[in-house]
Amino acid sequence: MNILEEWNEEVFFSNYWGIKPCVIKSFITSDQIKNFDIGELSSLAMEDDIVSRIINYKCDEPEKIKLSHGPFTEDYLTNLPTEEPWSLLVQDVDKKSDSFKFILDKFKQIPAPFFDDVMVSIGNLGSGTGPHLDWYNVFILQTNGKKQWSVEKSKRTYKDHDQSLIENADLKVLKSLNESFVHELQPGECLYIPPGHGHHGVSSANLSMSFSIGFQGPRLITLIETYLSECLGHIHEDQRVNYSPQSQSKLNLSEWPNEIELKILNGMEELLKKAKERDY
Repeated sequence: MNILEEWNEEVFFSNYWGIKPCVIKSFITSDQIKNFDIGELSSLAMEDDIVSRIINYKCDEPEKIKLSHGPFTEDYLTNLPTEEPWSLLVQDVDKKSDSFKFILDKFKQIPAPFFDDVMVSIGNLGSGTGPHLDWYNVFILQTNGKKQWSVEKSKRTYKDHDQSLIENADLKVLKSLNESFVHELQPGECLYIPPGHGHHGVSSANLSMSFSIGFQGPRLITLIETYLSECLGHIHEDQRVNYSPQSQSKLNLSEWPNEIELKILNGMEELLKKAKERDY
C-alpha cells in the first residue's frame, strides 16, 4: 500500500487524488479521537431525520448479505447479536455534531459543492459491508479498533463492475476483488480510495468505528436532464418540425426523406445554440 506518514495537501493532491489508493498515517491524534463517542454516534440511528442501516455480511456466505433500514429502537441497538457480524451505518453525522470541523478543514482545498457527507460505521468482530466500490472519492478514517482493508490496485470499468455483482443481493456486492493492496487500518490512520477501486474492510476488533468522508460531483445524467429541461423551457409546446423540399418551383415528393434527420431540422441548431449560451 502507498503510505504517507502525515497529511500533506500538496503531495496528496499531486500524486494520489483520483489516481491511486494510499494510507495517511497520523491523520489525527489520540487526543482528537476522544472527540468521538461510539454510544453517542450510534444513538443517532434512532432519529427519524437520519438515514441509518444495519448490514449483516459473512465473508464465507456473501450471497446471504442482509440489509435493514432504520430508524432503530434503543432496545434493538443494545441487543445486536454477538455471534454474527453486523455493521451499523449512519449517514450525515457531520450535520449533527461540530466535532468533525477539524477533520473537514483538512479538505478545504476541495470545492465545497463536491463534499457529500460523513458516514459513521460501527461494527463487531468480523463485520463488513462486502466487497464493493464507489464512483467517487472516499476517505476512511479509523478511530476505534482495527479494520483489515483490501483495496484493488486498478480502477474497474462501469461494465466490469456491473457484470461482477452478486445477483439478487440486497446491496451491490462484488463477487470478488481483483489484485489488491492489503492494510490493517489503525486508530488515527486514514485510507484514501479513488473512484472505481473495489474495496472491502473487515473489523479485526471486537468493536470498531470508522468514518467515511465522501466527495462526489453531480451525476452526469442529472446535469444532462437539468440542461435539457432548461432547453425545453424555451420551446413553445406547439412549435413543430417543418420540412420543405429544396426546390422552390415545384413540389418534388422524391426529395422528401424517409426519416427526419437532425441536420435538416429548420432552426434546431439555432435553438440549441441559444440554449447553450444561457447561464444556468
